[in-house]
Amino acid sequence: MGEIKIDLTKCVGDSICVEKCPMSVLEMVMTGKKKQVRVANPDACIECHTCELECPYGAIKVYPPLGEEFEDMETPSTSQGKPITAVQAGFNHEIPPLINFQPQQTAKALWDMFQSYDFEVMEEVSGINIAQHMVERNQKLKEQGMGPMRGDRRYFCSDKIEKLSLGWTIIRDAMLISTCMGWPRDDYDFPILATTWDENEKHVHMISDFIPLTDLTMHEDYLVKYLDPFEPIFKKHTDLLEAPAGDLSWFRALSSPYVIVGRNKADPERTTMKRALACLCKYVAYWLDEIVAKAEPITDPEYKKQVKAKKEKIREIYRRQDPGGPVMVALFGKELAWKGLQLTF
Repeated sequence: MGEIKIDLTKCVGDSICVEKCPMSVLEMVMTGKKKQVRVANPDACIECHTCELECPYGAIKVYPPLGEEFEDMETPSTSQGKPITAVQAGFNHEIPPLINFQPQQTAKALWDMFQSYDFEVMEEVSGINIAQHMVERNQKLKEQGMGPMRGDRRYFCSDKIEKLSLGWTIIRDAMLISTCMGWPRDDYDFPILATTWDENEKHVHMISDFIPLTDLTMHEDYLVKYLDPFEPIFKKHTDLLEAPAGDLSWFRALSSPYVIVGRNKADPERTTMKRALACLCKYVAYWLDEIVAKAEPITDPEYKKQVKAKKEKIREIYRRQDPGGPVMVALFGKELAWKGLQLTF
């Protein structure tokens, strides 16, 4: 369980942290004539760092800090996969109802899309046996008196795609975390697909992006070839945009001009959620149908070296800085959490 520290000298009582917390850990109280936040339910904290990232005044800190958990962990340079079966391999994509709401069927939407592509399922990534990893995770939960992890994940590859992950996880029956990320093989320079979906009763936080593997100011042709054709679709969804909150300079440094970052409130019919999911699916479809399908192998050896170096640096940054890391450490311990991050990134 993480520790939450609040600097009351910085707190202005705007209640943003209370509204954003998916687990109702925080509450607002009156201290004299001033409204301030306090930790009301510390045992419910899942170390997602949402309160810290959303506070515009830096009044909240969650410990351990993001990235600190994995300072001494080694990062393999490349993910190597072993294709074993067709994409029709079993995948549990039916996301169940949670406390007070029905999450969007993110996994089914993307799984149905994947049926049209000639992918192969991977049994091993970065030297980690995927099936064995799932067994170890559930054993860890059992030791803590918890049931098996609710969720599922699959990893795919193709002649151009080094790794394409699709998965979802339920956290304490109150939050759905769903991700889909795609990485090119070393012979290609096309952008990394990065999508994240965090949904609770009150909000959905969505990220969709194509992370470039080269400097867009030095390689304008990259922008024209891979990214600019997506602009008409992007413009139709700019109302979902919200500037990245908190200290996420590393994320902003990696993003493309067409990143969608939004934390949107749930309306009674969850119409906004449905629209956000449709937007995310368009990012995935464009990546597969336009970016990957039209990509050609790199012919310049020096450029290939530069692209690979940037890809591995992005992989390392995501593994160490991803906000989901502390949640995984809290649930599974450091070693299994690190394996999970290696599988995804």
